Amino acid sequence: MARKILTDRMVAKLEPSDRRQQLADPELPSHYVRVEPSGSKTYYCQARDPAGRQVWTRIGATERLTIAAARETAKRVFARIGQGLTAFEAPPVKPVTFGEVAAEWYKRHVVEKGVINTRVINSSLKNNLLPAWKDVAFIEIRRNAVNELLDTIVDRGVLSGPRVVGGGKRAADTALWIFRSMCNWYALRNEAYLSPIIKGMYRGKKIARERVLTDEEIRLFWAAGDREGVKAHDEHGRADVLYRSGCLYQYSSILRLCLLTAQRSERVFGMLWEDLDGDVWHVTHEGRQKRVGGYLRLPEMAMAIIIEQNSRETSPYVFPGRSNIGHRWRAAPTKDAFDKRCGFTGWTVHDLRRTAQTLMSRAGVPADVSKLITGHSRGKIHETYDRWKYMDEKADGLKRLAATIQDILTPPAANVVHLFDQRKHG
Repeated sequence: MARKILTDRMVAKLEPSDRRQQLADPELPSHYVRVEPSGSKTYYCQARDPAGRQVWTRIGATERLTIAAARETAKRVFARIGQGLTAFEAPPVKPVTFGEVAAEWYKRHVVEKGVINTRVINSSLKNNLLPAWKDVAFIEIRRNAVNELLDTIVDRGVLSGPRVVGGGKRAADTALWIFRSMCNWYALRNEAYLSPIIKGMYRGKKIARERVLTDEEIRLFWAAGDREGVKAHDEHGRADVLYRSGCLYQYSSILRLCLLTAQRSERVFGMLWEDLDGDVWHVTHEGRQKRVGGYLRLPEMAMAIIIEQNSRETSPYVFPGRSNIGHRWRAAPTKDAFDKRCGFTGWTVHDLRRTAQTLMSRAGVPADVSKLITGHSRGKIHETYDRWKYMDEKADGLKRLAATIQDILTPPAANVVHLFDQRKHG
């Protein structure tokens, strides 16, 4: 009798019934065509592993495979299962890209943990990291690739000038800081991953600033904020235009308040009317933001600046931005114009905070009180057990600071001594 065969044509003509049918392939033992009541037809094979257990494996639909191709696949399945392997070799896992890790890191670390410098992070990602590595496998970014990118960022700043977006040593260090955070975050979730970042890769040197404005500089700084006698200080009249528009005057008022309150500049720039209750300012901070002075009773010099602002009816901010949208920011052109008005450079807005702390020490304010005003730590144990608010002590400290600044601006006669100076000098 002639041996029966099973062809593609015969498989196509198989009709379904009310029960599952399973037809053996005469050409290959343990290879079958399974016909379901629904009409679907599939190739299956039955193999045995080294322990003798039966393992059924789906080969594929008959519409997509010829019976010859199904047989060849079944033979490979027999061999693999007989060796104790899986029926099919697992497809290569697509490596996760830098862009994917960056998106997940931003969600889990930056957003959920309330990291405050999102503007810097977003700028560095947009201008430096994502353009270079978005589609690159994260685990393939090794130390040589990191150094090449950092060198490119540094060179971009050298060739295009210090104000180029995303260029220079500082931009390179920011990119490295962000990538290092990603590497540490990724390593916590993948035990086989080893971060390529090591000590010494930062391009700039972190130097603790020591700049404190001298008495003469404080006088020039204060005079630069006066309304009267304003002159243009550059050939295009840019400083004068800024001042006449009110931008530079508002900016100078903010800087004066930074010096009088010793608070972080972002808190002063973003001061809200709702945080003021008479002469008491509730300096707020949230999440991972650095600590601030809390509740402060402001001296008369500081309140005079606040009262002068006329934005209460039009904006929630004491110092609103353009068109009363948002609040004023530390814009570089405004700072440059103010420097020209001052007549000296080489200082930053944050130096005002250091100057204020120094002036408080000069006025005899106790170190613990000045730390409370600036929001610096007094030590974990002290802060855990001492729950006193120190409202009067902080108010006295700010009053002494204002008096010291006033004495610098208008030196008193030699025979005039402040009451708090009597305590200091005995």
